[in-house]
Amino acid sequence: MVMERGNIAYDRKSKIGFCALDSDDKHVYALYSGKTFEKAGMESHYCEHLLVYNWDGVPIKYYHLEIPLFSMKYDRDNNAIYGIGYNPEGVFVEYHLDD
Repeated sequence: MVMERGNIAYDRKSKIGFCALDSDDKHVYALYSGKTFEKAGMESHYCEHLLVYNWDGVPIKYYHLEIPLFSMKYDRDNNAIYGIGYNPEGVFVEYHLDD
């Protein structure tokens, strides 16, 4: 639900969806949670699913991330995702993706 001043309030049973997005000229990279605050608490904002789509919205690839991330950036030169993760403290993470 959208509150006054544009803030968002979630119900404890609401699923957290996409936490971060990035793209290049061929693909969209999306971190996805799918967890509820009721079951996962604050860890519901840590995403262990990386979904890759083409620009037509067709799923191309799925990655299960060993260390969940709450933010990320795609590096085209290295075909890698860099992000801030939780393991159980904040940590910088690098995932190299398949070609």
